[in-house]
Amino acid sequence: FTPTLVSTGGGTCTYTLQQGSYTRIGNRVLFNLFVIISNNGLSPGSLTIAGLPIAAATTCSLAVFAQTLGAGVVTQVMAATANASTAIGISQYAAGNAGDINANTLTNTSQFAISGQYIV
Repeated sequence: FTPTLVSTGGGTCTYTLQQGSYTRIGNRVLFNLFVIISNNGLSPGSLTIAGLPIAAATTCSLAVFAQTLGAGVVTQVMAATANASTAIGISQYAAGNAGDINANTLTNTSQFAISGQYIV
């Protein structure tokens, strides 16, 4: 599958790499994705990663690695599947509060590696 960064504010990114792989076993999907941005053209807004191969039946927490985000903006990045969706919500924990990560925190070299499993 091809993961794509999406902002509620609109716009598009160009990528150095968009890679996704998955295996379905019964009602579980196990997956890995890796995205490297080469040009952040997203407008400010909540960030998601679209393109999961099969819609999730429930919300599931995922393992995420992110780097080269805006300096000093985000202290921890979290990800979870969205119920009845093929998108992954990206959240941040900064200054003692959790909330959606904003597309304007991305740089032209931001990277996301996310892996996990979810129920379908």
